[in-house]
Amino acid sequence: MEIENRSSNIGQENKIAGDKATALLKEFEFLGKTFKKSLSFKEKIRSSLDEQLADFKIQKKDNDHRLETLESNIRIYEENLGKISLNVDELNQKESLIKKRYESLLKGSLEKDLEVGCEDSAEKSGALPDSSTLESLIEKRRNFLDNLNENFKRLDSELMTIAKLRKEILTAREGILDKKESALQKKLKIEEHGNKIREGLQRVSSELEKTIQEEKVITDGLIGLLTRIEKCMELSAETDRALFSALTVAESQSCCETADRALTVENAS
Repeated sequence: MEIENRSSNIGQENKIAGDKATALLKEFEFLGKTFKKSLSFKEKIRSSLDEQLADFKIQKKDNDHRLETLESNIRIYEENLGKISLNVDELNQKESLIKKRYESLLKGSLEKDLEVGCEDSAEKSGALPDSSTLESLIEKRRNFLDNLNENFKRLDSELMTIAKLRKEILTAREGILDKKESALQKKLKIEEHGNKIREGLQRVSSELEKTIQEEKVITDGLIGLLTRIEKCMELSAETDRALFSALTVAESQSCCETADRALTVENAS
């Protein structure tokens, strides 16, 4: 009776153990698939973020290069504007000096006219100069007027040259100012784009850091679980011998049954 009870009990334990093993295997299979699916999903996210991060870095490098080029051009424009300002000041100073000389010549001419007027008055009063002195004065006056006219022509030419050159310089200045303003507008847009790139870099870096941490939690969890399962799978020597013996007998019986079926089929034919 005792042996029958033991047989019945072990039968129940056998079924319970088998069912539990089947359930655990299914649960472990589901858990493994869940881990694998989660890790695969996290890997895709991480790879996508890596690509976005690399793309943002390329954009930042290109944007920084464009900004450096524009800033260099703006510095050149400012240097040229400074040189133009100095050139205009020099031209204005030269023009002022020439105009002063012009005024001086005009004043000298008027004074000469006054002197001639005084001499005419002297003639009318009866003081008649000799002919040689009169001819000499006339010659001197002609020479004086010729020289004065040449001086005025030269000063006129210099003033016109200065006016023309100043006009050309100021026209060039307007062109440089337009280019500088355009460069400043482009710089503003590039700086705004640079801010967006930096925001994108910060956002992607933050998301990448977060997903790496989450992926590590999942990976560490799986490794820890597998380590614990591996340790639990270490069988005692007695259990190992019993399993080996049972499997050996089962395989032997299976081979015998297969051979018997083959012989039966052969006899029947």
